[in-house]
Amino acid sequence: CIGKLWADGGLRDLMVDSGVYAGCTVDQMLLGKQFNRSVRGLTLVYEALRSLWFASFFKWCEENDGIDAIPKDVW
Repeated sequence: CIGKLWADGGLRDLMVDSGVYAGCTVDQMLLGKQFNRSVRGLTLVYEALRSLWFASFFKWCEENDGIDAIPKDVW
């Protein structure tokens, strides 16, 4: 169950404090109930973290002139 692995890591707080789901709903999701809602919630968290990761990567590239090292056909 995903709740055993990630609930204490801040996943519950992230989903509740962001206003995406209510506390009771997140508790049920982390217990393995409400499967479809869990998949959607975890997908939203994944996409948000990936977006932040890309933003910080591009910022790092701009600061270190690493953007020029990426081949042009990637863009």
